[in-house]
Amino acid sequence: MDVRTVALPHLRRLAEHTDETAALFVPDPLGPICLDVVQSRQVMRVFAQPGSRMRWHAGTTSKVILAHLPEGEREGILAQGTFKRYTAHTITDPGRIRQILAEIRLTGFHVSDRDLDADALGVGAPIFDGSGEIAGAIGVAAPAVRLHDGALGRIVDLVCAATAEISRQLGHPPPALLAGDD
Repeated sequence: MDVRTVALPHLRRLAEHTDETAALFVPDPLGPICLDVVQSRQVMRVFAQPGSRMRWHAGTTSKVILAHLPEGEREGILAQGTFKRYTAHTITDPGRIRQILAEIRLTGFHVSDRDLDADALGVGAPIFDGSGEIAGAIGVAAPAVRLHDGALGRIVDLVCAATAEISRQLGHPPPALLAGDD
């Protein structure tokens, strides 16, 4: 199944339930590409553009995808080493980026705090295909002034539930089955 087709109804629900912008990104050797977007209806919002390419080290979904690439690919990207600083919060040190990527693999999601846009926060989680490979990531982005801790926690739960369901629809087994529980 096509990840975009499966993800679109989930993007719509995320945008509706959070009233923020929801986007689907897929891996590409030159950096994740935005495949689809459902824009927030809010006047003040974070925009995403289908077809746009992201940088590996800044933004939520970029780091989520990078965290789940095969180790050789991930290290090849990090070895390139020269990462642009977009805001005072952008992390450019490959060692620190590695730590963040390990945290993402551990938690299953990432909250990006003003590292690509000084006024925006994002929540992202991975989508896996039937073979367990990273197929993409969904992110919800919002102006930082609107997302307090309670709202962030709710959005994390919604994004993680959506990506788990998309992964399931793409043939990826649920976590309990991966752990050997029936």
